[in-house]
Amino acid sequence: MDSKPPRRNYNEDLVNMINDLKRRKEAVGTEIENESRKRDEIQCRIDQEQKRLSHCEARLSKLQSSNEAYAKMVKEAEAAYKKIEQSSQTLLHVMKREQKVIEKDLTGEV
Repeated sequence: MDSKPPRRNYNEDLVNMINDLKRRKEAVGTEIENESRKRDEIQCRIDQEQKRLSHCEARLSKLQSSNEAYAKMVKEAEAAYKKIEQSSQTLLHVMKREQKVIEKDLTGEV
């Protein structure tokens, strides 16, 4: 008995392999489309958040400038108030001294 290996139909195997590769390519193509869509959605959210961040940074900068201006104004006002207070003390001292002089003149003290 002659035992020959079974004859295979290579053409049919090749066609099946090509069809399988096409199915796999199509599946990968679908995944690519899905991931591209996700990427685009994420990029859109990133762009929106970037705009919000820019707005927030601009607002923060303005607030910091205002805060610095208020700090400067407070410092200048406190310095001016201190000068006024010192002048008031000097004026009060001078007035008391002059009052004593007037009272001495009234009483005739030398």
